[in-house]
Amino acid sequence: MIDDATLERMLGLAALEVEGEARAALRRDLGRVLDSMTKLREAELGDLPPTYGVAEAARLRPDEPTEGLEREVALGAAPEATDELFVVPAVLSRGGDQ
Repeated sequence: MIDDATLERMLGLAALEVEGEARAALRRDLGRVLDSMTKLREAELGDLPPTYGVAEAARLRPDEPTEGLEREVALGAAPEATDELFVVPAVLSRGGDQ
C-alpha cells in the first residue's frame, strides 16, 4: 500500500488534485500496481538480458525519406493557426499563470 506522503508527492508531480473516494481508489490501484511489480521482480530470469525480445520483436519498416506536407496544407487543416504555427490551447497552468 502507498502511504499518504508518497501519494501526495505523486499527485503534486502530476499536478493532480484527487479527493475523497477517488483518492482512496487511486491509492488502492497504485498499491496493486506496485504489488505486481514486486511479483515481477521475483521471476527467475537466469542469464536473460534485460532487453531480451524487444529488438527481436520489433518489425519496423525501413527508414526512408518521403515527401511531407507543404506547410500551407498542414496549417490549412488546423482549427487555428498563425502564418507559421499551429495555435493550441494551454492544457497546464502553474499557480496563477493562465
